[in-house]
This record gives sequence, structure tokens and C-alpha cells, in this order.
Amino acid sequence: MKILTSTLFIFILGFSSCDKLDELNTKTIEDIEISKTVLIEANALKSTQIKSGETDVAFSKTLTLDLNNIKEIQDYLSHLENMNLKSFTCKITDLGEGLISSLQVSIPELNYSVDVTSIQTDKALQINFTVEQLKEIANSLLEDQSLKIVLSGTVEQAVDFSIKTTALADIEVEIL
Repeated sequence: MKILTSTLFIFILGFSSCDKLDELNTKTIEDIEISKTVLIEANALKSTQIKSGETDVAFSKTLTLDLNNIKEIQDYLSHLENMNLKSFTCKITDLGEGLISSLQVSIPELNYSVDVTSIQTDKALQINFTVEQLKEIANSLLEDQSLKIVLSGTVEQAVDFSIKTTALADIEVEIL
């Protein structure tokens, strides 16, 4: 009986030690900003979506969020273990006198599209992806190390402005 108890104790100790070793081999880098700012040129002459009598000018811009440009994780790019995407935002800047009528954020690869309802300038606008969608976006970003995003919408007049798109994440990496 003592031999069985001792063997069982050693067996359990071995498994718990493996978990502790795994914890020692990984670290989480918190609050990593994966972001990209793009210039939007909403030009009435370029827009083919304006119908007679309408004044809104359509725009569409594709950007790529890329993990390769993040200094905090560059040494670990081949050892990324897990990602928790905490938030996804857009910030509209340099709009001047223009007014944005609509804004939509799409991730074509995952077939996700979200309309931004309360549009304000110079303020981070929360993109309301569900928790499950954020997990899938994080997994896709982790696997491909980049993510294509399409920003589209309309403005009330031809105008140039910028949109900064940011994904805030905690990234678990394997340390050597």
C-alpha cells in the first residue's frame, strides 16, 4: 500500500511540476497596441456610388494590422503562444469641417462587418465585435501575424481625413 501511495504521489507531483515548468517557459506581454493609421481620400470625382441628387461621398480603404511591426514582440514572433484581444477601436482625426455619415469596419477573411453607430472625431470609437468574434480575430492574427481590415462609409462632402485602427491585446509568448 505504501508503494502504491508513494508511486501515486510521485506521479501527481510529476504532472504538477510539468505545469509549473510550462508557466516558467511562457510570459504574457500585456497591453500591446497593434495599430495602423490610414489616410482616407473621400473624393466626389473618384466615387462612383454617388447618385443624382445625393451629396454623400463614399470611401473605402483597406489596411493591414501587422504583428511584425510591434517592437515589444519582435524577438518572439516565431514563439507566439496565445492572444487575448481586449478591444478594437477606430479614431477619426484631421476631419476639419467634414461630417462622416456612416462608418463600417469589416474583416473580409472572417466575414465580419460592424457598423459604427456613434461617430465622433478625435475619440477612440469602440468597435462592437462579440467576445467570440474577438477570439476568432485574435486567432487569425496570431496564425497569420497580419489581418486585413476594410474601412468604408460615407462623408457629407469631399474631404481627406485619417483613421487610426487599434487592436489592444495581451500576447503570451514562449521564452527560450
